[in-house]
Amino acid sequence: MTQTHSNICQLIEQKLQALQNDISLVTSRSDEIKQRHSRLLQRQNDIIQSNGDSNIQDTDMIELNVGGTKMRVLRNTLTLIKGSRLDILFSGRWESKLLRDEDERAFMDVDPHSVEKIIEYLCLVKLTLDTKDGRAFMDVD
Repeated sequence: MTQTHSNICQLIEQKLQALQNDISLVTSRSDEIKQRHSRLLQRQNDIIQSNGDSNIQDTDMIELNVGGTKMRVLRNTLTLIKGSRLDILFSGRWESKLLRDEDERAFMDVDPHSVEKIIEYLCLVKLTLDTKDGRAFMDVD
């Protein structure tokens, strides 16, 4: 009986040591991932600082020159569909790289009628998603 008890204790010690080794490995890997995440966040901030504007707000009014037609629309309307070209252009990440006209409006060399329809659609989607925030609108000169 003592031999069996001794074998069981030895087996438990081995399993405990293996578990402690696994815990150390996971902890080390977790620290590496945290460090990598921190470096990626720093890189993202560096890119934002060099290409964008740190004072970007969702409620910013964006003034556009779309094929000669002047428009005003909230940033959160333009960035409503995440991953879209409008989201990428107006999220703030590339603010300093946007093409601008003489009045500092963001210039887009596209059909203004098409852009008006897209913005109208985004406004409708936004209003149906968040009916308590009725600030989504577009001014066309």
